[in-house]
Amino acid sequence: MFFAICLNGTVIGYSAFNIRENGYEMGYCFHSAFHGKGYANESHLALLDYMRKLGVTGLQQVQHFRMNLRSRS
Repeated sequence: MFFAICLNGTVIGYSAFNIRENGYEMGYCFHSAFHGKGYANESHLALLDYMRKLGVTGLQQVQHFRMNLRSRS
């Protein structure tokens, strides 16, 4: 499932939730102009809440792309 993240009617990125063979996967991508402003955090908190409503009780693994330095902290 992909969810568009909008700000004032403009799509600035997306969050995704996928069911995998061994668990669940979450991901996101935002236009570079919106990096470091908390939109990924806010959208993933909402997505986690949605996943809980679907009965998901946990994630097996959390990863980030190695080149995404902001995701390391």
